[in-house]
Amino acid sequence: MAISSLSVTQISALTTTAILSLSTTEIASLSATQVGAINTSGISVIDATQLAALSTTQIGGLTAAQVSGFQNSLAFSAAQLVVLSGQQFRALTSSQLDSFNTTHIAAVSTTQLASLSTTNLDSLDTTQIRTLSATQLSGIKATQIGGLTTTDATEFTSTQIGALSTTQLRALSAANLSAL
Repeated sequence: MAISSLSVTQISALTTTAILSLSTTEIASLSATQVGAINTSGISVIDATQLAALSTTQIGGLTAAQVSGFQNSLAFSAAQLVVLSGQQFRALTSSQLDSFNTTHIAAVSTTQLASLSTTNLDSLDTTQIRTLSATQLSGIKATQIGGLTTTDATEFTSTQIGALSTTQLRALSAANLSAL
């Protein structure tokens, strides 16, 4: 029986061993609904090759719990990242965000950035922060900017600081402003 013919209930009952044994062709044959039914234990064992086989439509079918359940060392492709909703993007763990390279960061939308918790925004490193465009920065809420540590605030380039809105600048703490 082909994996794609299994019901959502059957997919959700697959063991981690069964998930690990799926080929990339089998993973790619699943519908977005079927991928959304994989239990979080199954999601946690999906390897990089299997993750790469997921289409953007399948990625769109993931729940927030599934997104945060992927192995921390795995990174979504930039194409997969683009289709994550704000809710899915917010579910990414700090470790997952840490694995993003500059191509990933450049693909992040203003909506996705606005969905991040201050803790997750704080987890971006200097290279990642400096990759953010002026357009992307416009998506960061004043409350997120206000929650940045002084170390994080000093990671912005002068061009990026110039792109911040008055509201965003006002949200910076006195310590952050003096550090700039």
